[in-house]
Amino acid sequence: MRCAKGAKYVTSVGIPTPAEASRAGWVAVEQIRATKGLAPHTLVNRIGSFILANERDAHHSEFLVVDGQPHLFDRLACELYPTYLRHAPFRVLLASRYGLLHTDPLTRGVTAVMESYTVTSGRRVTGERFSYWDRSSQCLYLAHGPGHLYRLDGDTVHEEVNGAGPVVFLPIEHDIAQPDIGPHGELAGALVDDLQYATETGSGILSAADQRLLFLSWILACGFGNRLPAKPLLLMEGDHASGKTLALQRVQAALTGRTLPMTIGSKDEEDFPTMLLHETPIAIVDNQDTPIEWLRDAIATYTTAGGWRKRVFYTRTESLWIKPQAFIGITTRNPATYRRPDIADRCLLIRLAHRSVQGSPERILANVLEKRPRLYGEWLWMLNRIVKLMRTTEVPENFPYRMVDFAQMVIFTARILGLDDSAAHTLLHAAQAERDELVLEDDPLLDLLDRWLASPLTHRVEITAQDLYDHLAMLAGSAGQKFSYTPWSLSRRLRSLIGALRRRMVIQHRTVEGKTRWMFAPIAPTNGHAIEPLELPHTPAPGTVDATIAGIVEA
Repeated sequence: MRCAKGAKYVTSVGIPTPAEASRAGWVAVEQIRATKGLAPHTLVNRIGSFILANERDAHHSEFLVVDGQPHLFDRLACELYPTYLRHAPFRVLLASRYGLLHTDPLTRGVTAVMESYTVTSGRRVTGERFSYWDRSSQCLYLAHGPGHLYRLDGDTVHEEVNGAGPVVFLPIEHDIAQPDIGPHGELAGALVDDLQYATETGSGILSAADQRLLFLSWILACGFGNRLPAKPLLLMEGDHASGKTLALQRVQAALTGRTLPMTIGSKDEEDFPTMLLHETPIAIVDNQDTPIEWLRDAIATYTTAGGWRKRVFYTRTESLWIKPQAFIGITTRNPATYRRPDIADRCLLIRLAHRSVQGSPERILANVLEKRPRLYGEWLWMLNRIVKLMRTTEVPENFPYRMVDFAQMVIFTARILGLDDSAAHTLLHAAQAERDELVLEDDPLLDLLDRWLASPLTHRVEITAQDLYDHLAMLAGSAGQKFSYTPWSLSRRLRSLIGALRRRMVIQHRTVEGKTRWMFAPIAPTNGHAIEPLELPHTPAPGTVDATIAGIVEA
C-alpha cells in the first residue's frame, strides 16, 4: 500500500476510505464505552487494544520507534505521528478517528497503552528529513514526498515506500520534483561554472578551477548528511554585487525547490539549532560580516560533529538531542570573522569577484526551478556514482587530510568529472593551505614570531611559554603593538595554530616536568640550504635555555 503520485490517499476494492475507517472507529469506541460493568483499567486496555488493531487493519498503519521515540506511521495518509498528546496532529487523529479528546483522562490511558506497545513491539528505525546513508547496506536514501523515497545502491535509483527500510523520513517542506535522472551535463553549468571566482584576493592559493571543483564537491556532499558527521563550513566571500547569496540560493532551489536564506542576529541563539533542522540539506546564513560570539561557538560545535540538547516545550525535565544534518553556507564580506582555528580548520573558502550571471535574481532562480527536474535528476545520478565509488574504494590508513570524509568526496567528484586523482590531491593541499592562511590572517603573533626568529640565537633553542611570552611582549611593546596574551593563552594559541605556522617555520614542542617547551627555526636558512629536522633534546643541559635567552635579550 502506498500513496499514489499526486494523490493524498489511495483506495482499492475491499479497503475502506479514511473517512469510512474513521466512522467505524468512532462507533466501535463508543460501543466499548457503553459496555456496563467494566473497570476503568479494563476499559482503557480494551479501547487501546482496539485502536492498535484498527490502525493496523483499517488504516494500514505501522508502529515505529523513531530515534527512540514511539510513532504511528499511517501509510494510507502517508503521515507520521509521534504518539504523545503534546503533538497537536496526534490529538486531532485520536479525536477525529475515535472521538477521544485530549482533555479526557481516558485518552491519556489509551495513549499510554499505545506508547507501551510501540516501545516493546514497534520496529526501530532512524528518522531523517532529507537523506540517510545506511552503513550496513552501503545504500543512500533520499526523501521523495510524503510516502516515498529513493534508494541509491550504486547501480540503480530505486523508488520505494517511506518507512519500509531502515529509515523513515519525517515531514519536510520541500517541493517534490519528479526527476529526470541521468548525466545531462547541466548541473555544474547551472550552479558552479558561471560564477566569477576571485583569485587575486586573499592568499590567492586557490585557482578558479580549484574553487569550482571545491564548490561542486560540497554540493554533492549535501546528499550525505549523516555520512559526514563533521561537516565542512562553506564561506562564500564577496562584495555587495558579487552574487554570493544568489549562488547558494541556486543550490537550494535545485535541491529543494525553495530558497530560504536566513539572517542571524544576536538574539537568535536559542532558535539556531532548530533552524538547521528545517533548512536541510542546505542552510544559508546570510551577511555575517560582524562577529557574533555565540554563533561562532555554535558553528564550532556544528563543524566538530557536535549537537545541542534542547528542552521540550511545556516540560521541565524532558529534552531532545538535536544533531543537524544540514550543510551550512555562510555569506560574508569578511571571512576573518571565522578565522578561529576550530572553525577555520573545517572551512571551504570560495571567493567571488563580481556577479557575472546576467538577469535579475528572481529570473535566475526561476530558470533554476524550470530546469529542476533535470538538475535534480543529474544530482541523483552523480550521487549514485559516488555511492558506487564508496562501496568499492577503501580509504588509505595514511590519508593525509583533516576532513577525511569530505576529502574522499572531493576525490570522487574529480573522478566523476573525468579528472585524475592528482588534481583532487592538489586541490585538497591547496584548500588546507588556504585555511591555514585564513587562521593567520591579520594575526600579530605571526609578525612577532618572524621578528623573534630574525635573530639566529633563537633558532633550535628550547624555550618555555613564560620565557617566549616575555620576549614577544617586549617586541610588541617596542613596536607599540598590543599583546593581549598570557603565558598560558600564548601556549594554547600556538598549539591551535601549529598546523598553519608549520607552513611558515619549523615548530615543535614537548612537555617537561609539567611545563611546555617550544623550539623554533626558519624553514630555510639565509644561506639557502634546507634546515635539518629539529631534534628535541631529551635532557636539556642545566642553564642552557636561560643562557641562550640572555643572549637574545642582549642582542
